[in-house]
Amino acid sequence: MSYVMHGRPLPAKTKYLFIDGGCLRAFSERNAARYEGFSIEVLDWSKIAAGFEKVFYYDAPPARTSAESDADFDARLRASDALFNRMRLTPGFHVYEGDARRRRGRVQQKKVDILIAVDMLTHAFRRNMDQAAILTADLDFKPLIDALVQSGMDVTLWYPRGQPNAELVYAADRRRPLTYRDLFAWTSREFGDAHPVPSARSEPGSSVDGGVREDEWQTASGESAVVYRVPSTGVFTVVFPSRANKHSNHHIRATHSDRAVLEQYVRECFEEFWDAPL
Repeated sequence: MSYVMHGRPLPAKTKYLFIDGGCLRAFSERNAARYEGFSIEVLDWSKIAAGFEKVFYYDAPPARTSAESDADFDARLRASDALFNRMRLTPGFHVYEGDARRRRGRVQQKKVDILIAVDMLTHAFRRNMDQAAILTADLDFKPLIDALVQSGMDVTLWYPRGQPNAELVYAADRRRPLTYRDLFAWTSREFGDAHPVPSARSEPGSSVDGGVREDEWQTASGESAVVYRVPSTGVFTVVFPSRANKHSNHHIRATHSDRAVLEQYVRECFEEFWDAPL
């Protein structure tokens, strides 16, 4: 998008996104354990790339475990290759692979951090990009972000909410904490239709028609959230009486048929209602 000043359009900003694949995979795996059917496989990479001229994804093939058979390890390698190749087919998407090894029961990636640092500094030095975004929660990237900011590059940090060290968050010019709501927005349309999640909306009244009050949650800031169940439908609704988008006689509510999913989603994703760490 261009803007006009003194009759002349200003050039659009060139934006690049750099993704720490280990961070995104770990973020996806945590949410896969909470939400049925979700995995990194259902992400639509074109949605993540939206708004960026180029996206660079850095990861390593899986490391073999000591108890893993040849067949099982080969299957995991093929799945990893297939995932990387789907990314490569997305316009503007580029995948770079490092190495992975298992040490003391933990998988360690090699070369990935260096690849990210070299590429970001190179693109910044050459002024290929006007703005850079990096998705990571690794404090080791703070010196890289510091160097980019000091060079005049505009840097935005994307990170799983509640995960990174505050020093990393404060280093960037801007920050975008990610929750499952972001991951869900990046999934394919087919997955979204088959696995709906709660969404917040403002409605008139102060309670739920036909709903039975079951519980009340307290936020860290002292606000309340009331849980209702509608017996006729089995649907659960969380109501935030004090959050009515400045409309009198309204309330904000989020609804889902599974109470556990509803509570997990609300606590994770509705940061406007729940205080949480960075």
